[in-house]
Amino acid sequence: MIADFQSIRARIDEKDTDYQNLVRILYLFGLRVSEIQPHKKSGEGIKGRDFREGNINGEGALILTVPTKKQDGKAWDVAVPLKPRHEPWSKIILDISEDGYNKDLFKGVIRTIQEHIPPYFEGYEWLEGGYKNNTINEYIPYRVKPIQTKHLKEIREWELSHSFNFTAYEVQNYLRFRAGVIGDTSYFEKLLNESNIYTKKDIIESILLKHRIFNPIKDRRYQYNKYMTIQKQIKRD
Repeated sequence: MIADFQSIRARIDEKDTDYQNLVRILYLFGLRVSEIQPHKKSGEGIKGRDFREGNINGEGALILTVPTKKQDGKAWDVAVPLKPRHEPWSKIILDISEDGYNKDLFKGVIRTIQEHIPPYFEGYEWLEGGYKNNTINEYIPYRVKPIQTKHLKEIREWELSHSFNFTAYEVQNYLRFRAGVIGDTSYFEKLLNESNIYTKKDIIESILLKHRIFNPIKDRRYQYNKYMTIQKQIKRD
């Protein structure tokens, strides 16, 4: 079953384990495991003090300062609304950050964390981009993969783009892509709006479009039916 953000959030809330808040933070802020795990050389990982309560345009915000490893270690602020009606996980995360102000919030090697998180999403899948299969000398437009930690950032990207109507520029700033602008939280107002609800069909079609699998006008029905046929075959196998 292809995941959607409502199902991902619900599954995380259901799984009350030692890794629950870790998964919440990974998903909500679009983090890689390497960004929250203590660095092997410096011993520095995300600490409670990296989260702070702030105010953006008169609205309470939970702000996380992320040292981006792929951007020369530049500190990058990411903000989400603090009120539970806008973001139900913010208060939970703020509370655990205050309890562990000077401590690494999560310890454990990357591999251990990556082994414990996938069971959260058993039964859910995500579409990865295409690749060249040299064995059969064909381009495979997409792959259906069980949810792994690396997919959480992509699912959050989908939620921001489609549910909260983020522009490409705003997504880059929120998820700390190289083209983004450090400190630009102009996207914050959109997180205060009620999110749009999407069907599974909408999600699948948008992912297929992202990976350039079909022409959005001419080939949509054909490729969607082709995809669903493949999905049924995978389930039977």
